Amino acid sequence: STDATATATGASRAARAEARRSRSRRRFHEDSRAVLEKAAEERKNALAKEAAARKEAAARREAERRRAEEERAEAARERLRAEKRRRERDAERARAAAEAAEAEKAKAAAATTVRAAAARAEATEEAIRARWAARVARDIGEADLPRALATLGHAPADASVASARRAYKKAALTFHPDRNGGKSAEERIRGEEVWKLLSQKYEEYNEGSS
Repeated sequence: STDATATATGASRAARAEARRSRSRRRFHEDSRAVLEKAAEERKNALAKEAAARKEAAARREAERRRAEEERAEAARERLRAEKRRRERDAERARAAAEAAEAEKAKAAAATTVRAAAARAEATEEAIRARWAARVARDIGEADLPRALATLGHAPADASVASARRAYKKAALTFHPDRNGGKSAEERIRGEEVWKLLSQKYEEYNEGSS
């Protein structure tokens, strides 16, 4: 009986010891599994972070590449715009130069036309003057002052010197260049030639009457 009790006690102790060892092994396995799981989770997280970092770096590189490419494209577009502006400026300068040359050409042509017209007018006026000088000289050149005045329609009232002088003054006012400025070239030049010849005759008449 005593031996049986001792055997039972020993078996119970052995069972409890085995149970403790079993629990200890389970805890060890559980702890080991937890450590391994934690290590695996940490490695997974590390790999995820590394992958994210690589992805972010690749995205940055791609963004930088695109930005650099866009900058190069913008620089190329700006060069094209600058070239276009330069061509437009050159074209504008060429157009302005052509317009200036055309204006200068037109100005020169107008000046030539004016000079030619003036030359023609001068030649015409000289011809008119020569014709009227000859005609006035023919009409009154050989006559004295009273007869010249009579030929021109300004005959003195009588043969006195005073009457001749009064008739001359009226005729001089009629034919004076200042009175004929608005008339035709024919009338103006005729008046000038008559006035010049009458003035000479008046001086000669005064000298002869002194």
